[in-house]
Amino acid sequence: MLFFVGYVFTPYFSNLLNYSFLQSYFDASHYLIIVVASLFLIDFFQYVLHYVQHNVPVLWRLHRLHHFDKTVDGLINFLSHPIEGMISFILLSFFIAIIGIPVETLFVYAILAAIHGPFGHSDIRFSDKLEKIINKFFITPQFHRVHHHLDMKRGNSNFGGLFPFWDILFGTAVFPQKYKIFTNPTLGISSEQKPDYSILSFLINPFKRT
Repeated sequence: MLFFVGYVFTPYFSNLLNYSFLQSYFDASHYLIIVVASLFLIDFFQYVLHYVQHNVPVLWRLHRLHHFDKTVDGLINFLSHPIEGMISFILLSFFIAIIGIPVETLFVYAILAAIHGPFGHSDIRFSDKLEKIINKFFITPQFHRVHHHLDMKRGNSNFGGLFPFWDILFGTAVFPQKYKIFTNPTLGISSEQKPDYSILSFLINPFKRT
């Protein structure tokens, strides 16, 4: 999706806005700085959007469908409501256009996200020592698994996309090895919020009273 946004929608929004944050501060000689900085800015945007999806009730009604399956594995990475996808698509397009993120960064981030998404939703487990090391640089499956906890006091945490920096910086990080909650946690959402296992129930679920 990122690459599609970069090639199709971002040029349109760029012309419409006639503004680029990064290009206002850096010229072509700082191109490497722009690419690296924009890589982290995309991930920061994903963190903020994910946080908002959990804390704005109308957006949570859409986003909770990504959480409804008790079996969290690589396939759930692709589970989301189409309206949520469209909203994210539009917001991401504006963000990329305003910041002036180059298409090379979109390409790199898209590859990283395509690899990390299924990996981050898998049930791969590392030793406590290795978990601590990896979690300093990238979000591990067990770090993200806390985010899918049925108890939203725990689930409203670990919103990051690729990097754990934003969760650590803004105090939303919950490290599984610290609290020992990564061993077979109860995952999913409450039965009142869950759809049935049918396409129609999935699509109309956000509009039902719960």
